[in-house]
Amino acid sequence: MCGRHLLFFLLFLSGALQAQDNVPVNGLRDRTGTVHAFIHATVHPAPDREVQDGTVLVRDGRIVAVGTDVDVPPDAVIHDLKGR
Repeated sequence: MCGRHLLFFLLFLSGALQAQDNVPVNGLRDRTGTVHAFIHATVHPAPDREVQDGTVLVRDGRIVAVGTDVDVPPDAVIHDLKGR
């Protein structure tokens, strides 16, 4: 009977140790924003509008500019969509 309790305890302990793999990272997070520019795109900003050879600027996951005369910042990651 004691062997069963010991086996149960060891199985429980191994499960508890496995559960500790996903701990949050302590300290400061990198909060630098990311900017993506999708250039040479066909953009539909509204159902009845179409912009040919346009640019979509996305900052931190949000669309901030759409059009043909969008200023692309120098730190932006460029995604060229010409021919796609």
